[in-house]
Amino acid sequence: EAGGGDEPGCPSAKKDMPKPFQFNYSAPLRRIIDPATGLPAGYATALEAMAREIAAAGATVTLGAELVGIEPRGGAADGAAAGAPALRIKSAAGGATRTERIEPAVVMLNVPRARLLPLPGVASLLGGRVKSALSCIRFDSPKGAGWKNFSRFHSGNGTTALSKAYLGYESAWWRSPAVNLTEGEYPQNAFFPIATSKGVPIGVRWSDGPVRCAAGAAERGAAGGAERECAGFLEIFYSVSNETLFRSVSRAPVDPLGVATRATAGATLDLVHEALLEAISPLLTARGVKAASLPKPSLLAVGVWTRPDAKEPLGPPVGYTAPTKVYYAPEVSGSLGAACGVSGLSEGEYRLPPLPPPR
Repeated sequence: EAGGGDEPGCPSAKKDMPKPFQFNYSAPLRRIIDPATGLPAGYATALEAMAREIAAAGATVTLGAELVGIEPRGGAADGAAAGAPALRIKSAAGGATRTERIEPAVVMLNVPRARLLPLPGVASLLGGRVKSALSCIRFDSPKGAGWKNFSRFHSGNGTTALSKAYLGYESAWWRSPAVNLTEGEYPQNAFFPIATSKGVPIGVRWSDGPVRCAAGAAERGAAGGAERECAGFLEIFYSVSNETLFRSVSRAPVDPLGVATRATAGATLDLVHEALLEAISPLLTARGVKAASLPKPSLLAVGVWTRPDAKEPLGPPVGYTAPTKVYYAPEVSGSLGAACGVSGLSEGEYRLPPLPPPR
């Protein structure tokens, strides 16, 4: 399941990004489907298949182990460890948890900064200068009309998190012939959602959510319907904002995931559903569909990735954060070194660590 890309036959995603953003990935979107359920199998499916192939080739694969420390070898000085570092790994076996030190010949880490930087030993392994560079988070907002879209996502403008929300329905009413909304988004760019009178922002992507239909059953011709052959999730929000309702459902900043059900938060589900119906009312009116005929949701699932700040800094103890980036503009910050508070830091030096360069 790809995290980006184009649906086959659709215009290039590069054309959908509001300037000055650039989206350079244009390969067709491919999704792994679970043959047993007919639903997307999930991001971990490809990784699990790779692990099985590696194990079949004779390598040792240990799942469920946690990297809890990194140590330089041989008393190397700050930032000058000789060879690959030693790793401290915590794992559970037979109901007991143990931590062991291993000394591999080669180490390749694919660890987000929010998890890597707080680990014991990282500061001495990387050195203070490299650690400071990798801790840099910057969202410069240049002036001018060409940057108006960008400035909306500037953390200094009150945006506190990247959030995504789905409503789950026992009847996937948007796919019925009466409604027939299965492609595109609403409004035209759902990343800029509609502000509703309910205080819940709405931006719908009609195809971004799994739908399951009973075997051999056709989708109903009327909106709603008692037989409910098809159930599904509808993405109703995905943007950077300072909204608070979806965040209140999540466990952010410790855990981005949040789930509200009819039993635990029926009033919240009703409020979000009413906001959705208000936002898409022009579409329903054009189709002659009454909002009252549509079923209510049974579940709300959210992901809220908070941006680090002084109150909730990068990494533990508070946990997850939104993807951390360095957006710096010379006309705002001057040099990259000035933007990150690391004297003399250049883009070339920043790129040396195994992390993405500033954008």
